[in-house]
Formats: sequence, C-alpha cells, structure tokens
Amino acid sequence: MTWLDALTLETVVLHMTHNGPSLKGLKVAVHDDCIVLRDVIALGETSNDVLNGQIAVPKERVLFIQIVDGGIE
Repeated sequence: MTWLDALTLETVVLHMTHNGPSLKGLKVAVHDDCIVLRDVIALGETSNDVLNGQIAVPKERVLFIQIVDGGIE
C-alpha cells in the first residue's frame, strides 16, 4: 500500500498532462494502471462540468495530484 492508497474517499484534484482538464473528485481506488474517482467535476477555464458515475483515469495521464482539505463544493 502506498500513501496514495491510504487517501481513499479524500477529495483530490488530478492535474492532467497534455493540457487536459483538471479533475476534482473523491478518490475511490488506486490501481496499478489507473486512479478511480467519483463525484467528479472537470475544472475548466469558463465552466465546471459534472461527470456522472465513476471514472478511471490512466496514471500516465496524471501530471500531479493535489490533496484538497474539506469536501467537494
């Protein structure tokens, strides 16, 4: 288990590679090849889009992870 695995159900922001949108959500699980989030908001310059359900983000697409204090607003 890594330090990231211990953060299950913590709010995180995944900043994506290749100028992808940043994703803010609850981290559900960390696998060898992906990070699973739920209650996800895609943070954009002009709007924030809510993504329904759970999403799996390939680890190679994640530039860095920001751990957010508090819940999703």
